[in-house]
Amino acid sequence: MSATGFADLDADYTAIIDAWTAELHAVMPAIEEWWGALQQRLNASGENIANLHWPAGLVAHPRILAIYRKHYFKVHGLNLERYARQTDDDDEDDESNWGEDGDEADASGPVPPNLLLVEMMSEYDTELFKYFKYFVYVPIGEDPSLEMC
Repeated sequence: MSATGFADLDADYTAIIDAWTAELHAVMPAIEEWWGALQQRLNASGENIANLHWPAGLVAHPRILAIYRKHYFKVHGLNLERYARQTDDDDEDDESNWGEDGDEADASGPVPPNLLLVEMMSEYDTELFKYFKYFVYVPIGEDPSLEMC
């Protein structure tokens, strides 16, 4: 399955989508097996511990979070490149640019990482999205210097 041509995104973004989904499909059988075994376990009150400790479901598994973070930072890095290119090309004081649209066909973006990786997933991989619809938080933080980590 390839994301080529998806949402008019260029090859850089679709390559990230393809790598993201391929990596997820590779680990999902093991994660599903882990989740299935966890759902069989009950606490002393007879409650299912999977739902108590993992309310987001199997997508909260550390391996899934690591894959998400890896691709989140790839999208973020690409967005920084695209934003820098856009701002370098934009000279608001240059009157020759007035009334002209930029050359938007060359490259798409920037695209918010969570939008690309999770929210748009329902359009490019419905099989994975059945799990990721419960992925309601972004496991990215900021260090003391306000850099993403």
